[in-house]
Formats: sequence, C-alpha cells, structure tokens
Amino acid sequence: MTQVPSQEVTVPILAKHIDAEDGHCWMTVLPELGSGDTAADPGASQAQLFENGAPLGPAHASHADIRARGGGLFSHWGDVLYFSTSDNADPRTGGREYTIRGPRREGEIPPRHVLGGSEVVPSFTGQSFIDRALLDEMHRHDESSGKSSWGTRNILHAFVLSLQPKAVLEIGAHIGSASIVMAAALKATGSGRLYCVEPNDAYFKHLVEFIGKAGVADFVTPLQMFSTAPELRSRLPEKIEIIYLDANHSYSNAAHDIALSDQLLADNGLLLLDDVGPSVSPRLDPEGRGGVRQALLDFAKHRPDLHVMFMEPPMWFNPCGLGIVCKQSVGHSRHGLGSLFGWLRS
Repeated sequence: MTQVPSQEVTVPILAKHIDAEDGHCWMTVLPELGSGDTAADPGASQAQLFENGAPLGPAHASHADIRARGGGLFSHWGDVLYFSTSDNADPRTGGREYTIRGPRREGEIPPRHVLGGSEVVPSFTGQSFIDRALLDEMHRHDESSGKSSWGTRNILHAFVLSLQPKAVLEIGAHIGSASIVMAAALKATGSGRLYCVEPNDAYFKHLVEFIGKAGVADFVTPLQMFSTAPELRSRLPEKIEIIYLDANHSYSNAAHDIALSDQLLADNGLLLLDDVGPSVSPRLDPEGRGGVRQALLDFAKHRPDLHVMFMEPPMWFNPCGLGIVCKQSVGHSRHGLGSLFGWLRS
C-alpha cells in the first residue's frame, strides 16, 4: 500500500509564543507540526526554520550547543522548537519574522498549553478561580519566561485548597503567575493570607498589578524586599503552613532560603521548591555547585524530620522539576499529607 506523504505547512512563530530557555537558546511549542526528533530517532524532524525568509541551521543540533553557540542552530524536539537567532539577538524584539515549515500534524491540532512535554491542563481556571484571559495576558507578558509551570501551579492550588492554611509564603514571586493561583485558592476557602516576597522593582510592580486584576488583593500581602532582609521576619506570622520557593537559583542563595524556610515552616508544613530537576538545577547555578536541588539534598541529609520527594521526568512532564518537603518530626502522629510522605519514603 502506498503511503501518502504528510502535507507540509508553514507556520509563523509569534513573539508572544517564544520563551527564553538558557544562554542563546529560545523555545516555542509547535501545535501545528508533526512530532520532531526523539531520543529513539534524533533525526526524525523534517522541519526547516527561517529568519526573514533566510534558512537557519543546522537542524538537529544538541541543546547544549544551541545554548552555548547559537548562531541559528536549532532542534525540533517532540512538540517543541529549541532555536537560536542568526546573531544571537532576542527573537521577540527587533521586528524579524520567524517561520517554520514541516509536515502538518495529523488529526486535530491540540491546544498549545497541553503540548511541549512540560505542561498539563490547568485546574485553576473558570468562574470560581481565575479567568483564563488573565492567564493568557500574563503568558504574553514580556517577563513571562520566569513563570511557574501549569503542573506546579496545579499542585500549589490543590494543596492550598485542601489544607486551608492560615499563612502561605512565596519567596520569588516574579510577576505573580503562581501568586494569583494560590491566592485564588485562599479566596475560594474564604480564609488565610499569602505573603509574596519579590525584590525586583519591575517584577514587583507587575505582581501588584496582576494581583489586583485577579481580584485577590484582600488575601495577599506583597513584600518588596530580599529574603535576606532582617525585617522580613517581623512582617510574617510566626509559623507558615505552606512555603513556595522559586527565587535565586545559585547554591548559596538557595541554601539560605531553605534554611529560612525551615525556621518559618510549621510542624507538618510543606515546602515546595521549583527548578530542582537533575539536569536543570545544576545548569541554573552560576556557582557550579548543583543549585537548588543540591542545596536541598545537603540541608536535609541529617534531618530525619524533613521528608523529601522529587517530582521529575518521566513521571513529571516538566524537566525543571518540583521538590516537595514535609516537615514532620519522627515520633509525631502521622496524619494528612505528612503520613503520605512518610509512606512514600517507607
């Protein structure tokens, strides 16, 4: 039987759909194209990438080379394009046009946010929580590349809904992609307060703006300061039930923030840490000491009351990973999520 070749399609790559990856590498999801390279078939993709009509390449480049060298190297991997520009400039600015041509995806084209090997369907949208239009606005924002993944926000949302904490702390709030999700859960339960620590002037301005647009300002206290600020402790409750850490990714800064979180975290409380993936965490650490993941492992090494769980591939779609720590002393009665983490370690 003769196989009919897939129809080719040329797809414009819009600036609002491009995220910074690392170094000279940028990334975008390609819902319209058939799947690209895989570990089993690293030369599968037939895609051609163009900058103002001129071809870029070579294709099938290693992601490490794209990050380090750039110069037009690209990789169509699965449903994601990892690419660089001809002169390593930001593809979202400067008015250049980027297009990609390749075989059209067979069947129905899925939503962008459920592709990419690093995203899942968000559970926190709808009338009771957050308007999807606001999330889309935040994702189109110039600073959106620092956002938390859908999966991470799903878990944060579920924990806040389920535990109904009196106090939640976020260290490294950025522009508020996770903040509004946790605050929406607090609003749904009708109690509790989120404290958002963000030192950057521009990020803090956008954080406050989006908290207002989400209608959750009554449940949030934004704090413009570093986590190292001596006055931070006086602005927080004595104990926090849930802490989300997504701040500076160097080993030394992460070690400080983990130690601070340990001091603030209530018994049976939860600490969640972004960017702990085994390949991502070392790459994000400018000190070359293993980043957030290694800082957590070192801190928890001799602490039997800290039960550590890593959400990472292949079980977890996002290579950035998510760390979940339950603070529960040995000998305490096990209940709720504490017993879950004790069971997972047994």
